[in-house]
Amino acid sequence: MQGESDSRRRRHALLIEDNPVEARFLQRMLTSRGDGNDSSPPYQVQGAESLADGLRLLQETVFDVVLLDLNLPDSRGLETLGRLQEAGHHVPVVVLTAQSDEGQALLAVQQGAQDFLDKGTVNSKLLLRVMGYAMERHKLLEDVRSLAEAAAARDRQSRSVITAMQSGFERLAAGDLAVRVGKETMDGVATEDLSQLLISFDGTMSQLQAAAEMREQFHSMAAHDTRAPLGSLRLAIETLAKEGLPVDKQDLMFGIMRRQVRKLIGLMDSMLDYFVITSGGTSLTLESLDLNEILIDCSRDLARQAGERNQTLEAEPLPGGAQVTCDRMKVVRVLDNLVGNAIKYSRDGDSIRMAVCRDGEDAFRIEIQDNGPGLPAEEVGRVFDRFHRVPGPDRRIQGTGLGLAICEDYVKAHGGRIWVESIEGEGCKFCFILPSLPPA
Repeated sequence: MQGESDSRRRRHALLIEDNPVEARFLQRMLTSRGDGNDSSPPYQVQGAESLADGLRLLQETVFDVVLLDLNLPDSRGLETLGRLQEAGHHVPVVVLTAQSDEGQALLAVQQGAQDFLDKGTVNSKLLLRVMGYAMERHKLLEDVRSLAEAAAARDRQSRSVITAMQSGFERLAAGDLAVRVGKETMDGVATEDLSQLLISFDGTMSQLQAAAEMREQFHSMAAHDTRAPLGSLRLAIETLAKEGLPVDKQDLMFGIMRRQVRKLIGLMDSMLDYFVITSGGTSLTLESLDLNEILIDCSRDLARQAGERNQTLEAEPLPGGAQVTCDRMKVVRVLDNLVGNAIKYSRDGDSIRMAVCRDGEDAFRIEIQDNGPGLPAEEVGRVFDRFHRVPGPDRRIQGTGLGLAICEDYVKAHGGRIWVESIEGEGCKFCFILPSLPPA
């Protein structure tokens, strides 16, 4: 196994000792396999007689441990250990000393050596044990150092993120919706949670900026869509004011006026609904009613509009009734919006199906199916977004892009849900579910 082979591999020791007799003695103990009772692995030993030679070997070879005599021909005392450490070699060091230099050896340990040995009393078992402990302690210290460095790096990253976020919020408070902090800060952030915080901030800012841009578009669109019907109304009124206008011309002008007034009412309804749902939530005025009644009223109210394009509204009430407790005006608004869209997008002469169905024991489903152009697959999930309008050259019908968003808000306020099923080129079926009783 890998762990077993690692534990039995020959360790590589550097012995820096200028006395050849003592050097041979120590090297023999390190390379001997012992008397059979000592299971410590043997060492591969390289020797150096001066600090300069030792530093050169450390530069050329990777060692597991260094045995260092403090008193060498080119260095004396604690200076020897200091110069070894300054060279930047992170190797555990065991200091070799004479009995009379024990005080100096203790200072060496305080300065960073892992341990010390008295050359006059050392034996094989003691030498191998001290070197093994030295390597283990050194490894633990390196692990602690790595953890401390990682913690310091994380602290620096956290401070960098906090600074960036603070700057971002200050710019946001000043009205700068284009502020982003991720690109400026991400390179220095390695942790996923901090990176995700920056990404979330930038994502929120993108949404705020998009919402602000959509509001601007809405204001511009509302001004334009209000001006156009008023201009048509003014022209129709001025034409009707002329004396001797033929009856058929008068009927034409009245038809124009009805359509433009309908557009203005629809626009005003959308604007009022939008201000309601963006001002802090939708409140409900509840009453008990039959959804069949609302369905039939809607088909009657919009029959004239559908008739202008020779379209037929086919209402299918649920046999036995569909009694619910709901806000009548909001459900009417949802149904009128969905059927109005079906009329706008269906072809001349088409039929539009309107049906009330049971959905389980305690809910009802209303379906509106048209024969219009349908929706591209990528647009099905976006049609309920505020201000969103499906792009395409075949979609030139005017609107605010708020109608379906308002429908979704009103349906959700009742504890229901709304969705669309569509295949491009085959029309749309809009469905919404209302529970018999809204949530408390």
